[in-house]
Amino acid sequence: MRQHVTHTVIALFAGSSGHVPHTLDLSYDPADPFTVRIRIEGVVWDIDRETVARGLTGPAGDGAIRVAPYAHVCRRPGLSGGIAVDFLKPGEFGRLVLNRTDLCEFLSATYEAVRAGTESAHLDIDATIARLRDAA
Repeated sequence: MRQHVTHTVIALFAGSSGHVPHTLDLSYDPADPFTVRIRIEGVVWDIDRETVARGLTGPAGDGAIRVAPYAHVCRRPGLSGGIAVDFLKPGEFGRLVLNRTDLCEFLSATYEAVRAGTESAHLDIDATIARLRDAA
């Protein structure tokens, strides 16, 4: 049986009122091996695992979610050297800044659950079809 990976971390939400700490959950289901999930205050975002991994070293993502090193220099502990996850919608923008170490530990655990390059072998096609059918 493949084990789910979950981590609860503190991230900073960067908005018009400054940087506000929030608790969020990072999760990974080996039955959906290409996707990591971020849950904050009941909202869930699905992000490609490879995009998150690439975002540790440089800008990644070209859609509504982008990941990149956070180079902003400030006095808040844990913020400089963090990883920014940007959520983009027409007329809206949100940014979470995660501690780099927390995100690396989470990603390492996902790669222990499903090694890079073996994701296709872990897909649960029947569950995927059922999920798509239920969403329709």
